[in-house]
Amino acid sequence: MAKIVKTDIGNEQNATHGAFRVEFVSTLGSRLPFQEFLEALSIEERAEVLAMIEEFRRLRTQTASILESISKALSDGIFGLRTRHRNRISCSLYFYMSGKKILNSSCKCERL
Repeated sequence: MAKIVKTDIGNEQNATHGAFRVEFVSTLGSRLPFQEFLEALSIEERAEVLAMIEEFRRLRTQTASILESISKALSDGIFGLRTRHRNRISCSLYFYMSGKKILNSSCKCERL
């Protein structure tokens, strides 16, 4: 079983204006797979991933079209958000919950 951990990516200042909120999933043992993934990245890659999440949240809030090169449905309500780095691509898995919540659960990187 997993629980939801709140984060501050676009949350508090926009919560009352219909904005999407980004939250992270933690495991029963209180592990935060997404945070562990971020900590394994270089500072530059971490900044790129967080910037992509914020841009995605902003686009979703504005109901703008999202290119498939950025986000793609994978299966049964699970989506992948792709961030291109210098020599690899990271993909964070996310899903939606009621109340305009976007939940990031895990990530992986692939070499280009």
